[in-house]
Amino acid sequence: MARITKRKKGKTARASRRGLLGICATTIGKKKSKQFQKRSENRESKEDERKLENILRENVSLKEKPVERRPPHSFIIHIGKVGPFVRQLERDLRRVMSPHTSGELKVKKRNNLKDFIVNSQYLGVSHLLILTRSELSVNLRIIKNSQGPTLHFKVEKYCLAHDVLSTQKRPPIYEELFKNAPLLVMKGLASSNERHLQLVQTVVENMFPEIDVDRVKLGTIRRTLLLHYDPEEGLFELRHYSIKTVPAGVCRSAKKLLQNKVPDLSKYKDISDFMLKPGQLSDSEFEGEQVELELKQDIGGRGKKAGQKTKLRLIEIGPRMTLRLTKIESGINDGEVLYHAFVEKDVKEIAVLRKQAPLSRKKRLRHEKQIEHETIRKMRARSEKDAYFAEHKDKMEKVMIERQREVTGNYTYGDEDNGKVEDVEADDESEEKPIKVVNKKVGLLSKGRRKKPNTKNNVNDREDLREERKELKNGKNKFKKRGGKGSRFN
Repeated sequence: MARITKRKKGKTARASRRGLLGICATTIGKKKSKQFQKRSENRESKEDERKLENILRENVSLKEKPVERRPPHSFIIHIGKVGPFVRQLERDLRRVMSPHTSGELKVKKRNNLKDFIVNSQYLGVSHLLILTRSELSVNLRIIKNSQGPTLHFKVEKYCLAHDVLSTQKRPPIYEELFKNAPLLVMKGLASSNERHLQLVQTVVENMFPEIDVDRVKLGTIRRTLLLHYDPEEGLFELRHYSIKTVPAGVCRSAKKLLQNKVPDLSKYKDISDFMLKPGQLSDSEFEGEQVELELKQDIGGRGKKAGQKTKLRLIEIGPRMTLRLTKIESGINDGEVLYHAFVEKDVKEIAVLRKQAPLSRKKRLRHEKQIEHETIRKMRARSEKDAYFAEHKDKMEKVMIERQREVTGNYTYGDEDNGKVEDVEADDESEEKPIKVVNKKVGLLSKGRRKKPNTKNNVNDREDLREERKELKNGKNKFKKRGGKGSRFN
């Protein structure tokens, strides 16, 4: 009789039996619920929509995306003796133009303006800001590399950043403030029809990188530079501010409680005195009316998200400058004068100067080449003269050493170990102490003279030395110019 076995229970046993029968495990199972099917369908549809949106965004960005240009870079330097305050002003201007400037550029005495202009072209620097000081005032030049123009300003007044920040209780200075370029705001230049002001506007605009309003991140704009032109006085006012965003509808005392800060309430009798106390700000911490705005992007921080209302504050961080435009030149620190604040010329005078301009340039270039040739010729003549005297000096040293040996009878002169002390042993018969002889070369001194050996007792040696002196004089006179009457060479 066949033996009857019981079927094993469990998931593994069922799966093994299905495998023996050739039935796929996935085909047999519980039916999925309708809710689960709807959820899976919704997920798949949402994923498809996201993929389509990403593809459309990429296509639009490729069409509308402008070519990214390299942001303009600048050199801020001083030339000549300017003093410690102007050097500090130079450092403050570098912080204003950061990060697209050389903050640690060293200016030495031997550096010339031409050196900075030539090197800046290789480094891709677009603008040069040069501070100089005269007996009357401090001057500022803005040069557009590499064809001009050059703007000349007279600094009427200036205030350093340290002096501005010293008037504030809580100066907002931190490293992230200077990671991005400032936002340039100009007033009084766009409405004017004068050409020299329009030229100033274009030059100053090109000193800062362009901002795309549709794609800019509001969190990166943390500073602003204000340039205001007063047409009545003809002065430019330069101010530098940091932008601070504060959530609207919250006073300073409530903000401390929200930031988990425990205030000192011992001075107040009631909590209402603390909450209703008006916030006090210094003159430099806040200027103008506070404006409530609705943010379109997340800036970061509490109360600074998209859709919330915030207040903007401008806090001055310095420096301050009051400038007066004196002159505009077409080239780099040279060329035709396009505008002058103090000198006015007629049309005829301007035409004459334009005709003479190429001739004056040729003369200047010719003069520079002549100076270069003269310096090269002088350097060559000096090197030849030094080489001749070096060869002649070696010969005379050898002659004098031999002469000294014959006169003194000491043949230790001229050995290889110069400057060492040698002990000459005395004979056994004589009781004299050993003589110390210092082995030094006897020859020409640094001035062209030679040491006189002890030849008083020998007349023949004197005559030989006189002949050698004559030979020396004849050799030196090759490099001397012959003069006319009254010359010392006659």
